[in-house]
Amino acid sequence: MPLLWLVNHDMVTKRDGPPAKRALYGPPMCINTTLATSLPRYQRDLYVLIAALVGFLVAIALMSPLAAYNAAPTEAATIAFIALAFGASTTFAVLSWWIHRVTQVPDRAQDPSMTVVLVVVLLTGFGLRLMQLSTVPIYEDDWFRYLWEGALTAENISPYTTRPADGFTEDLFGNSRAPSTRDDINALRVISEKNDHYAYNVAYPYLSTIYPMGAQTAFALASKIAPMSLLAWRSVLIGADLFALTLLLFFLRLEGRSALWVSLYWLNPLVIITGFNGAHMDVLLTAPMILTCLFVRANRAFFAGLGLGLCVAIKVWPLVLAPLVLRGLMRGGLSFAAIKDQLGRTIALFLLGLIIIMGPSLWPLFTAALLDTSGPTSGFAAYANSWQKNAFLFPILERIVQTIIDAGTLPVAAGFVARILVAGLISLLTIWLAVTMRTPGVWPTMRASFIVITTLVFLAPAGYPWYAIWLALFLPFIPNPGVIALCGTFFLYYARFIFLTADKPDIHSALLVPMEFGLPLMILISLWAYGRWGPHHDPC
Repeated sequence: MPLLWLVNHDMVTKRDGPPAKRALYGPPMCINTTLATSLPRYQRDLYVLIAALVGFLVAIALMSPLAAYNAAPTEAATIAFIALAFGASTTFAVLSWWIHRVTQVPDRAQDPSMTVVLVVVLLTGFGLRLMQLSTVPIYEDDWFRYLWEGALTAENISPYTTRPADGFTEDLFGNSRAPSTRDDINALRVISEKNDHYAYNVAYPYLSTIYPMGAQTAFALASKIAPMSLLAWRSVLIGADLFALTLLLFFLRLEGRSALWVSLYWLNPLVIITGFNGAHMDVLLTAPMILTCLFVRANRAFFAGLGLGLCVAIKVWPLVLAPLVLRGLMRGGLSFAAIKDQLGRTIALFLLGLIIIMGPSLWPLFTAALLDTSGPTSGFAAYANSWQKNAFLFPILERIVQTIIDAGTLPVAAGFVARILVAGLISLLTIWLAVTMRTPGVWPTMRASFIVITTLVFLAPAGYPWYAIWLALFLPFIPNPGVIALCGTFFLYYARFIFLTADKPDIHSALLVPMEFGLPLMILISLWAYGRWGPHHDPC
């Protein structure tokens, strides 16, 4: 679908998401008859907001060398980065409110100036992404592992049965290591030497990968473009995001929503900073997630399964959404007769499409975790069993479990039990939303998925800022103020580096993490209490 055709559709319509009369930021507006004549002022406001957003992000790009991954975090640089990020996020929040106001204006489909506004938005978002190509990743080093594993995959070396530490050419005392009896490990050491001992740059080098084969394919593509090149990897991310943008514009057009809503993803500072400055691979999820929703809308069960399978091939967690996607594809109620009638036509086709991609992608990851007999070297197993960082509700749950264990002197670990409880809660929530979904289709599926992902982000043992990208891709359709706030407060995560340097990490956990998650959570609870966010309420 040509991007130009997507741009030149009705920019603002009377129907802006079902149902049209429900407004997110308050009751339906009374449109003043003079509002149309003042629209150019609103456009000027938008241009001012965009200019301010660009200014903040340019300033962050310029100061990025002061917050490099391999430099000792300084208080001044960290505070400056967080302040600029907050400025960009506040501007973005005002921008979302501006778009809400403008899209409430009656039909202005013939106004050519709105097309100009959208073009400015699209070019600005693209320019901000290109600008990140030359920046230094701010307090991030995950991209080292992406490039390392991409080089291995490109050379047909498994990142599931090897670890970056296997590529070390010297022992802890600086002595050369003897050749291994394994050819793949010897090949790792050659790759590391050819690339300035690159294996030493990878974090947690004694753990194997946590990423399925879909992500490894993207890593290998960047390696084929240019081995061990952050520029090549960022270029892959930008290419994937341009495809996601096209899908978002197409989806908005199909739903009769203003294309300006794409700004809530395309100009989102968190997406731009964590996705393209930090170069996090979560950006890869946007396109397949939207593609899955499009296939649900078209009621194409097999292709919806393929879309969700591709998501799982990039990261494992989208598998939890399978019941919701399947329910969105099924027509009618969930009676035994209805399920039996759609068993072959819908259910089997969906599962077939899901397994075709998901099975080969997860098999080496799971087998490496299950069959690891040489010690705790599986990155996936370590992440699932013990990883905890920047978590909000999970430590509270873990302390409650620990209290119960101590009272009963039970021979179990509190962290393990807490993880089982979180997995169970998320699974029960997903099943409940699927069962209570009264009208199948894409909108109920997206709303329910949004709730599940939001719950996962707040309950997970790890709460990284780039996890909000999973929610940001829904903002053009579900512009929830709580998630918009989370996209800003998540930048408090980076203050932890100051406290880590001062050997006072508990201060960050006790003070800043509650601030990071607390305000968004209060907004989300308020929206739910007033009936503006729930499994059967359109938050738009």
